[in-house]
Amino acid sequence: PDHSSFSVAISSCELGLRWQLALSLLARMHTARFARDVVSQSAGIDACKQGSHWQLSLRLLLDLKLWQATPDEAMYSAALSACESCSQLGHGLELLWEAEEGCLPRSVSSFPWSLARLKIHDPEVIHGAFVEVLPQL
Repeated sequence: PDHSSFSVAISSCELGLRWQLALSLLARMHTARFARDVVSQSAGIDACKQGSHWQLSLRLLLDLKLWQATPDEAMYSAALSACESCSQLGHGLELLWEAEEGCLPRSVSSFPWSLARLKIHDPEVIHGAFVEVLPQL
């Protein structure tokens, strides 16, 4: 198998809800000394979301940054979902602030919606989120 074969297989497994196989292929890709790319990492993060592997999803995001690649909103959202599904709300909030500080382009509703998914009840944080998005409306 070559690099493209691994990436396509990982993406296919992730789309087919075969998260264990997707993560296994991602690990084998690394073992076979193929460079992981944004496509394979993104599929891996999505697979982590399905399998509730919040720690691995954060690690895959970190790897992207170490390669000086910029994670997109979908990658952050998938990692956030993994944190949410494992009740790792503190880690999810850290991830949300990291995305915010990185000036990640996103939809107007994503920041307040993410706060709601993380069950954030702090009025100052919620107010700050709405102050942030109001100028974009």
